[in-house]
Amino acid sequence: MKFNAKTIIRDKFWIVEQNGEKLGSVKNENNQYVYFNNNTQTPVILNEKEFKNQFKIVNTTDKGTFVDVYGYSTNCEEVYNVRTEENIPVFTKTMTSNNFHGAGWYAIYFPSIKWSSAYCPRLKTLKSYPFIGPFKTEEDVNLAIKRKRYEKDTCDGGITADPT
Repeated sequence: MKFNAKTIIRDKFWIVEQNGEKLGSVKNENNQYVYFNNNTQTPVILNEKEFKNQFKIVNTTDKGTFVDVYGYSTNCEEVYNVRTEENIPVFTKTMTSNNFHGAGWYAIYFPSIKWSSAYCPRLKTLKSYPFIGPFKTEEDVNLAIKRKRYEKDTCDGGITADPT
């Protein structure tokens, strides 16, 4: 059985996966292919024929079709462990990962930079900072950020509404 080798740098570097789980990486150095297995942490040197026999090259330079989670877009062709947590559609990027991401666009308030947009941020980030979302498009989240900034201006006395 061949392992999938996702192209990161054409003809130079690949990430090796099987069933969505990252197994290691392959680097091409002077027509020698060095396979580094994450589990054994031992490099294996292969010639071109051995490389082609063991790995199926998957070209990731062509933008694939990304999966939606509960109607919100993701930045992944495959998602795992899909669920909602506190009304946030979440997923992992690999089957065994514990690192969840929120699907869609979010406005997150970071004290140092104020409101900022984020696409598929980590759930840990959403739990650590105030946020609004999810939104289906970047335009929607940018509009929400403008509204938040306007609300702040009106609360700080910069712009006041007519009380009558």
